[in-house]
This record gives sequence, structure tokens and C-alpha cells, in this order.
Amino acid sequence: MKVVLEDGTVIDCGGYKALDTGLVLTEDPKRKHVVGFVPHDRLRFVLPDDALGEGEHGDGTAGFVPDDERQRRIDELEAQVAALEAQIAELATERTATAGSETSESGESEPEDLTVIDGIGPKYAERLTAAGITTFRALRAADVVDVAEATGVSEERAAEWIDATRTARGDRETDDRAASEESERTSTEESDDEERQEEATS
Repeated sequence: MKVVLEDGTVIDCGGYKALDTGLVLTEDPKRKHVVGFVPHDRLRFVLPDDALGEGEHGDGTAGFVPDDERQRRIDELEAQVAALEAQIAELATERTATAGSETSESGESEPEDLTVIDGIGPKYAERLTAAGITTFRALRAADVVDVAEATGVSEERAAEWIDATRTARGDRETDDRAASEESERTSTEESDDEERQEEATS
């Protein structure tokens, strides 16, 4: 199939997976090997291989598609793309609102640096970002198969990363508690010092 960008660039690929942030392009229809990513703001539409080239007559033989017919197909596809983009925008808005509500209720936000997880370097972090996975929360909620496909690693390794998000989260919560306790202790000591100074003055 062909992915047509807003600037007229045409990219050939075997398949794709639609995300809120764009399309993950794959080498084959089974979406086993990721070959690229196109954000929605650069995407015009996706076409089958023969959509803008040759068509078929009633007898199944290939034939040339006239310009007016080709333009009609393009107009129809653009209308479909516009409708899909509107749906995607609506879903993205709902998802953002839901995520904001969850963050507000939990009173915490997940760290963004996925490279703190053992085995995830800048390259894999970039692939995860391209797949729309940018936080520990998103990685923890992601499907093992999707993570494996997006990064090109085995499902076993993807599962290890997902499990590691729980440990990373626990470490962060421990650090937060320690920082809070240290702050309280410092505040108490300062208060005691002030009381002693007042007693000495009086």
C-alpha cells in the first residue's frame, strides 16, 4: 500500500497500525517489522497499491484509470480521511480528558524517562515514543504484543520491560516518601531551634 503525505511524498509499506499520534508503518501486513512512523499532521491518506494506477475491467484485466475517475477516487478518499481525522481528534480529546482526570485523582504523574528501565536505551525509547508510549503508565498498560511489534524485540523482553515499570514506580514512590520525611524532619528541627532561641531571649 501507499502512504501519501501532505507534501506529496509517497511511502510504500506492507501494512500499518493506527495510533492516536499517527501511523506506525510496517514491512508486511502482519505488522511484524516496524519500518517508520508518520504523525497525523503530515498524513494525507493511505491507498492500496492500485488505487491511483491501474484499475480492472469487468473481465478482470488491468486497464488505465481516466483522470476524472482518479480524481473522483481521490476526492472520496480525502472525504473519508477528513471524517476519520475528526473521529481521531474527538477520541484524542476524550483520552486526554480521561488521563487528566486519572492524574488528578491519583495525585501523581509518571516519570517520562523510559531509559531508566534496564534494557531500554535511547533507540528503543524512541520507538516506544513513536508508538505513543511515553510514560511508565502507558508502558505498564500496553499489550506485550504491541510493545514487541513497535520496538522489534521479543515478547518475552517486552514483558520484562512492562514488569519493570512496577519496580521503577515503587522506587520513585520510595524516594518521594523519603524526601517528604526529610522535609518534615527539617521543618521540625527548625521549629525547635526557634523555640529554644525565644526561650534564651526571654
